[in-house]
Amino acid sequence: MREIVCSGETQLLQFIIRHDESFDCCRKVIATLGPSGTSSEFAAKHLTDDVQLFNSYEKAEEFVIKSKGSAAFLVANAYQDVNKFYISRKLKPIAAFFLDTPSYVLATKHGAINLRSTPMRVASHRAPAHLISKLIPNCDHIIIEVFSTGEAARLAMAGEVDACLTTQLACEKNGLIKMVDTGVIPMLWTVFAGRGDFND
Repeated sequence: MREIVCSGETQLLQFIIRHDESFDCCRKVIATLGPSGTSSEFAAKHLTDDVQLFNSYEKAEEFVIKSKGSAAFLVANAYQDVNKFYISRKLKPIAAFFLDTPSYVLATKHGAINLRSTPMRVASHRAPAHLISKLIPNCDHIIIEVFSTGEAARLAMAGEVDACLTTQLACEKNGLIKMVDTGVIPMLWTVFAGRGDFND
C-alpha cells in the first residue's frame, strides 16, 4: 500500500511498483486519454496534477516515448487494445493500481430521451457500451462509438447524438442532464514508461 498525496488530499491506493522502486508518478507528467472529464483523467489526477490529455491512448503513448523519461502513460485495463501496450518493444508496465471510475451516466442535452428518434443515436466509448441496452431496453437505438467518454458528452451537447453514456464528470463539464446513473466501474490502471526510461 502506498500513500499518494495529490492536491492537498491523501488517497491510499494499492499501488504495485515494478522495476525501479524509486519511481514516483507524482514527479512525472502523466499522459492519458482526454478530453477533460474522462475516467482516465480522473485516475491520473490521483497521481499528479501534471496531466496531459490526448485524443487517444495511442497519441499519449507517442508523447511518452518521445519524452525521454519526463512522462509516464496511464491506461485503463478495460481498453480493448491494452494488449498492444503490454506487448511492445517501446513501452513497459512499471506500476498498477485499483481505482473505481467516476459514476457512469446516461445523459442528454435536454433532459429527456427522444423516443421519436428511431433509432436513437447514443454515443459511447466501446468499453462500457454494452450497458446501453440494459439502460434503455425498450428503445430502438444504435451506438455511435467514440474514442472517449469525454467525446461522447461533447457530441451529445453539440446535438450530434440523442444521448451519451459518459462519466458524471463529463456530464457536468458539458452541461448535460443525467437521466440514469449506472454507478462506478471497478478498474485496474497500469502505468507505462518508455523502455529506455528505467533499468530492468
